[in-house]
Amino acid sequence: GAVRAQLAAASVETPVVGAIISAVSDPALMTVAPGGLMTIFGSSFAKVATDLAGWTGDSVPTSLNGVKVTFGGGRDAPVLAVSPTHVVVQVPVNAAGGPQPVMVTNSNGPGSTGTVTVAAAAPALWFDGVGGLVLKNADFSLIRPANPAAAGDILLIYSTGLGQTTQPQQTGKPAPQSPFAETGGVNV
Repeated sequence: GAVRAQLAAASVETPVVGAIISAVSDPALMTVAPGGLMTIFGSSFAKVATDLAGWTGDSVPTSLNGVKVTFGGGRDAPVLAVSPTHVVVQVPVNAAGGPQPVMVTNSNGPGSTGTVTVAAAAPALWFDGVGGLVLKNADFSLIRPANPAAAGDILLIYSTGLGQTTQPQQTGKPAPQSPFAETGGVNV
């Protein structure tokens, strides 16, 4: 009994950082906030794309599929998704303000360094080709022209970059279900 398989050539390239923006994928949003999400674009990050689908841990890993992101000269960033061309990470909650270096490392070693600007808050709304990702709380359906919100609906708006919360966030930890954490006066 022998098993045969055709394998792709091994990747030998280190990562190349091209751009770093808010995770909402609006290329104009190049400032991020502590605790928010950001996307790093470039090449040679990972051979195979993966994310946290099925993840049941209590801390988001700082390495995923051999990809690690170091933020601000030494803080490991929790990694939510990787692909050959992009990585989605959480900005560490203790990230210093101003321009910060970001380095992506894969199993072949450290890659080039990019820079992102960190501000106390950098509000950004998630969107798709139709508009903002806003849900009705009653059934968690997307609000669309054929499914409009009605008076009295509670709306859930997907956003990132709202800054530190009243119940302080912890890097890589999901927000507790109770009590709700609130942002300090960020107007979106």
